Amino acid sequence: MPAAQTVRTTILSTPEFKAWLTSEAEKEGVSVSELVRKRCKPVPEVTEQEDKLLNALLQELERSTKQAHEAFDKGLAQLNETLDRLDCMESARMKVERTGINGNS
Repeated sequence: MPAAQTVRTTILSTPEFKAWLTSEAEKEGVSVSELVRKRCKPVPEVTEQEDKLLNALLQELERSTKQAHEAFDKGLAQLNETLDRLDCMESARMKVERTGINGNS
């Protein structure tokens, strides 16, 4: 069970800052006191093991992102080649229609 909040801390602020604190607390659905406790709580230090794990995950993310970009670029190039072939085929079809040449003679 968490320790009871028994010590009062008083701060001086502008009316605008107090209004902002109240607004932020309302957005999060907590009291101003809870908002201050949550936002001012110290962040625990990252252990060496956690740091190594995070670095390994970052390297894997970089590797997989590079692979995804390469696959995307390859797919885009293939798509552009297909569109070029379709443009050529459409140009040839239109030329045939303009000249009245068809394979049904």
